[in-house]
Amino acid sequence: MASIDGRGIAERLIAGLRARPKPAGSLAVVMIGNNVASRAFVARKRAVAERLSISFDLRELPSSTSQADAERILRDLSRDPSVSGIVLQLPLPLGFDRDALIACIDSKKDIDNLTGRAPFESPAVGTVRAILDDRGYAIRDFKSIVLMGQGFLTGKPITAWLARQGVSYSVVDIDTENPRAIISRADLVISGVGKTGVVDPALLADGAAFIDFGIPPDADQDTLVAEAGRLRFHTPTPGGTGPILVAILFGNFYVSRNAT
Repeated sequence: MASIDGRGIAERLIAGLRARPKPAGSLAVVMIGNNVASRAFVARKRAVAERLSISFDLRELPSSTSQADAERILRDLSRDPSVSGIVLQLPLPLGFDRDALIACIDSKKDIDNLTGRAPFESPAVGTVRAILDDRGYAIRDFKSIVLMGQGFLTGKPITAWLARQGVSYSVVDIDTENPRAIISRADLVISGVGKTGVVDPALLADGAAFIDFGIPPDADQDTLVAEAGRLRFHTPTPGGTGPILVAILFGNFYVSRNAT
């Protein structure tokens, strides 16, 4: 079956974590503002934390919070020995300096690896690896890889990972000339542009694989279901990359406690 069961993969990852000793310390999530998608992601994280009996400390800050106060909160959490992992929920409201806030997070507690210095890989990279592992592939099994988008959470860390693997890949973004031709020649397309429906399913080559990190515009949309029979595999939305991302994040939390 071509459609990836992201929920099933996530369940297996979570089951593996439940079989391990529960880390001491809490997971702190700092959310600034009232972004609807952020609230949904935070709710998923809280639900998994409850299943793993992990203390979940949500700091909800209004968008009127000053940059200095937000930085202070992150520094305090970084210094608090009872906190084992920290998540700064992105995106941030306009006016906040994202990089300055990230710099306040202890890299050993940075389970999203926003700092780029954490002792574990980005959840986006971990998600790609988990999907490939589920289907019995390694990234080197693909000869022509296309990554769409260079976003901070998805595109950039995956690009860095692909470069380290020594595989052939192309990056398609808003400035790319003739992106349709590039996509149509790929045997693996990874979309990190943040929304679904960006790729015309008819562009994908027969036997290609498609991993989509986009957020669906509604609760029940799998834009590639009609093309599933001719694809190697694809991630549906919802139920594709999202649940795996959260499970990988908690896997990093287990590592973070050992690193502190």
